[in-house]
Amino acid sequence: MTAMPHQNPDTARYALVITDDGQLLNNTVHATRGERRDACVEVLKDACNDVTKAEVNDILLTFGGADPDAAIGSISALYADFGVDVYLEDQAVPEEPVTGVPVAMYSVLQSYENSAQNTIAHFPTKEARTEHLRKQLVRLIRLISEVPSDESFSDTELATHIERRINDLIDQRVTVHMVTSFAPNWL
Repeated sequence: MTAMPHQNPDTARYALVITDDGQLLNNTVHATRGERRDACVEVLKDACNDVTKAEVNDILLTFGGADPDAAIGSISALYADFGVDVYLEDQAVPEEPVTGVPVAMYSVLQSYENSAQNTIAHFPTKEARTEHLRKQLVRLIRLISEVPSDESFSDTELATHIERRINDLIDQRVTVHMVTSFAPNWL
């Protein structure tokens, strides 16, 4: 019996991030797209009372278990008007086992109000994430012609500064989330 692409857990892992008005509701990794769809539906059903469970179930019945990512797209469209955003990422699993896998993965999610420019970046150490945030803040400071301060900021303070400066530059709400996923949740 051949596995469907959305059921093959050997070649990829399937990340799911859900935010509600910039607040992180879910950050998980699943073995199949089908499992990711099911997890997404469970989180979304509790996220917003403006969308009925019947509406969600109608979409699921339309797909009949096929194309889980398209089902998530249709379902997440119901929630988008209420500030709930869904982000999917397929993460390749290396053919050779990775030795010395870090205990945690440190991520930065920048969510924009229109969700078209959302980004997520992953780092093997907290220091690598902090350095990424520091470089981004320096670029933003230079962009708005301020002199960078020599203060040492924590990664939380850097994220807050980045969020504030981006919000000053563009006409939409931006939120910067820092997420730490511990193994085996992201493996």
